[in-house]
Amino acid sequence: MGKIYAFDTVEEARKLRSSGLSYEVIAGKLDIAKSTSYLWTKDTDLSQGQLDKLKRNSQVGRYKGINTMRQRREVIKSEMFKKAKKLVR
Repeated sequence: MGKIYAFDTVEEARKLRSSGLSYEVIAGKLDIAKSTSYLWTKDTDLSQGQLDKLKRNSQVGRYKGINTMRQRREVIKSEMFKKAKKLVR
């Protein structure tokens, strides 16, 4: 059975979404699942500016993730080369 939330929590989620926050941010602020924040607020209308901002933030997050993974791969690759050089000697 699902968790039961106070009606105030649902209203707060709707208010936060109306202000242009993402489902993930709402979930974090209210300590609920992202899917719950979506279900409660999916019918909320957003302005074009708010939609554009959410899209930009999504693209920035994706770019940061790509760079983070690239940096991790470089560190791992560097460590592998160091170990390989020691083995060759």
